[in-house]
Amino acid sequence: MKWVPGRHPVSRPALGSLAVILTLAAVAACSSAGVSQATPASQIMAAWATRHDALATGVVGAITPIETDVALRQDVFRVGTYCKGLRGGCPPLEPSKPRDVRVLGSSPTDKLPRFAAVTFLDSAESVPAEGRYIVIAEQDTPSGPWKLAVDVIDIDKGALTASGKMTVQSAASDGIVGLAKYWAAVTQGQEPPDRPRFEAGRFTTSFSKLLGTHPQTQADRTVSTTYTAEPKSYTLQANGITVECGAIRELSESSATNAGEGFPSSDLGDVSGDLVPGRYLKAQIEQETAVCILANPPGTLAVSFRTGGYVAVTGSRLR
Repeated sequence: MKWVPGRHPVSRPALGSLAVILTLAAVAACSSAGVSQATPASQIMAAWATRHDALATGVVGAITPIETDVALRQDVFRVGTYCKGLRGGCPPLEPSKPRDVRVLGSSPTDKLPRFAAVTFLDSAESVPAEGRYIVIAEQDTPSGPWKLAVDVIDIDKGALTASGKMTVQSAASDGIVGLAKYWAAVTQGQEPPDRPRFEAGRFTTSFSKLLGTHPQTQADRTVSTTYTAEPKSYTLQANGITVECGAIRELSESSATNAGEGFPSSDLGDVSGDLVPGRYLKAQIEQETAVCILANPPGTLAVSFRTGGYVAVTGSRLR
């Protein structure tokens, strides 16, 4: 299980030794070469297990071959920077027991890079009950490894479990762009846009309550936070249901209200250990949040999360 700092609760599972029985229904072959959808599923789950072992041992070099995009940026920062800044390191990982592994969809086998998504049931520390996860992975060459790119918990409310069609585009989907604008408006104390309309939840209609614990103006610094949808999205379609997945980058910039005094690095909370202790004129904290949005039925979008994880912490030290 991955424990990641930040204001979003973490719900990313982890695997110890892989003992997964794939409960895939009969799936037709995807290409004349005879590559079936079961092949990426088993390889993705094996990569998931490798990732857990790499996080448990703190070996960055074991992560880079099996991850890409937001998953890679978060895990490399966690192992290579964040955990080293914590007294005693990050909490130990616990094994998980995934079950009911299914293929959600994959892109055509004759086009590269190739993408595939699997879903499975598992439990996690921050989710007392069993939750369903979606993992999206990418393959750059026909015989190359599948690399984990995005994972999200609790997208499934009984809606998307069947195998369907998957497409990828080099631009953020309208729903994810809309969510980034929604967060930006709430952070700035403005009314969120009327469209798209999001289902009530902790990270939509109750987002302002969460922000209340992170005031934008403090005694010795001001904080400016922006949200930007990452320029890549994945769309899954099955049984009339559409799910859009991608990531939102959060940039939080702190500036000292008194240039001669600065502000203490400890003001930055958990990530202060990633900076040299002292007083700072400016600091930047970047997080990325993987999200999936249930886009059907139209009118109201439901949001699910992998949660935010830090990808960079920098600052201008005064003394």
